[in-house]
Amino acid sequence: MNKSGEYYEAAGDRLAAEGRAEEALRAYRHAQGDHCQPMDLETYVRLQDKIIAILEADCLRRAMSAIGSIRTAKKAASARENGKRGGRPKKQRPPEA
Repeated sequence: MNKSGEYYEAAGDRLAAEGRAEEALRAYRHAQGDHCQPMDLETYVRLQDKIIAILEADCLRRAMSAIGSIRTAKKAASARENGKRGGRPKKQRPPEA
């Protein structure tokens, strides 16, 4: 891999660490698609493994987010407040006419 490919791989690593999956995938694919110089199989497989890991982590994150399993500081603070008040607040029913 030439310097351009190494640059994009490093950029992909940085973006993946920041949780920016889509940009990291683009960088890794750009590093793979460097047509200026042929890429050895070991490098190609290493980049492909990184791409697969990001895709798996991103799918898991999205699935957990959809079911509300991800803990955030906001959720933790709300849970603490609810605990002090005796648990989760009950829904208020509208008065019957």
